[in-house]
Amino acid sequence: MALSDRAAATISGTRAVMFQDVFGPQTPRAEQVHPGIYFTRAANVAHHAGLLLIGAPSTSLVYAKAPATKPGQLYSEFLKLNIASTVAKSADALEIDAQGNEDHPSRYASFVQAASLQAIAAHLGIELLAGLSTNPNGHKQTTQKLLNSALETRLSVAGFGLNDPGSGKLCKGCARWYASVANSFLSELSINGG
Repeated sequence: MALSDRAAATISGTRAVMFQDVFGPQTPRAEQVHPGIYFTRAANVAHHAGLLLIGAPSTSLVYAKAPATKPGQLYSEFLKLNIASTVAKSADALEIDAQGNEDHPSRYASFVQAASLQAIAAHLGIELLAGLSTNPNGHKQTTQKLLNSALETRLSVAGFGLNDPGSGKLCKGCARWYASVANSFLSELSINGG
């Protein structure tokens, strides 16, 4: 039995895996500084197992390459460093980490569109997703802000990655889950044709 057959038999129904690099102790330093190498390795492993790879580079990776970046410059620096295109070269899909801009839907949409263009230039035909969160940076989000962000970008991406982080080591600022916000957003999105 080939490896891809064994993998398919072992994880029946699984079609894709997600690989996310972030700035911080949970990601080895080499992966933070050279994400392209590690996303390529992850794609090779996924493809060998007959799976698709969803690349999800965190915008926080900027701090590994440009540590003096001010928080207000994070998204523009992410684009300047071409992280989306670097990951898109080997990924089958790209989730654009735009959650921190949900309070400003036009800024959210602008970043998603710019990162999408970079990804498409590097890999024509890549599937594009935009990240949304009920709790970006530890602050509860409203259903309406999530919906506005989604509607602003629905023509730029094929779908969304919705994150509802609870408290824990990886999100010290996250107080709790907001499943009611996530459920309400999903209901509103289906009504509004998102």
